[in-house]
Amino acid sequence: MAIAISTAKSTACVLTITFENGSKIIINRQEPLHQVWLATKQGGYHFDMKGDEWICDRSGETFWDLLEQAATQQADETVSFR
Repeated sequence: MAIAISTAKSTACVLTITFENGSKIIINRQEPLHQVWLATKQGGYHFDMKGDEWICDRSGETFWDLLEQAATQQADETVSFR
């Protein structure tokens, strides 16, 4: 499945990943809160920088782990960003 990546035009702090099936993942930098937000079909996640990793403030999982899980589910094939 092809994955199209586009940067939102309205702000430089948003990245939208659009999948062939029309589903999207949105990554948004929240500068005032010093967080990164991830919006997926499975839900929304907020990440705080801890050490050298972005960590989910609810689950304790890393940004990259949750992004890969969501992308794999939405693409219906294995996706890796690392």
